[in-house]
Amino acid sequence: MLRDKGELMEHILPLDALLSNHSKYSVKDKYSKYLYNGNKLYKNQLSECNSSFDDKELVRIYHNNDFIALYSYDKAEDIFKPYKMFLG
Repeated sequence: MLRDKGELMEHILPLDALLSNHSKYSVKDKYSKYLYNGNKLYKNQLSECNSSFDDKELVRIYHNNDFIALYSYDKAEDIFKPYKMFLG
């Protein structure tokens, strides 16, 4: 049995920890408005995104170290599309 709130907090994981099997990328500051508005993102709008991706591959997208969304890669268009936004 948990005795206090502090002990409870030790057992609560951040949401992105549950999604750690998906690659993590940060949106460049000048493109953050596209992310927050749920727009599509290009590889050049993400920091250090030189990888190749499978079609429909999900990636975690961050801004200022905050987990914002899961995006799905569309291979035909060579673009990331919003899959699920996690704005508070």
